[in-house]
Amino acid sequence: LKIDLFTLGDSRGFNLLFLAAESGNTEVVEYLVLNYGFDVNSTIDETSPADVAYENGHFEALLALLKMNSKFPEGFKVTGLPDEVKKFVKLMKKFHENIKLKNFNQICFSLFEIYSH
Repeated sequence: LKIDLFTLGDSRGFNLLFLAAESGNTEVVEYLVLNYGFDVNSTIDETSPADVAYENGHFEALLALLKMNSKFPEGFKVTGLPDEVKKFVKLMKKFHENIKLKNFNQICFSLFEIYSH
């Protein structure tokens, strides 16, 4: 019996990555993305895994998704988020500003800051 992990899910169409994000199971989120190649930017009815984690208050799972290059959730606000998430968002904004300015030395430094946390 062969099971397709990408199509396994619930009646809403949420696959295993969405369900792990929805329940805040950060370890499973990381495992599915890193070992099976689940797409952090996939959507079901315009909802992403990051949206589901954010809506359910699972900020550790959200942070893991963001660190794996997920787009920010719809309606994302840093107000009330844990300091670790706020810090990551600040670093990402700085990174994107440096890309716009074509400041290559700072881009490298920003990448180091982002992924050393």
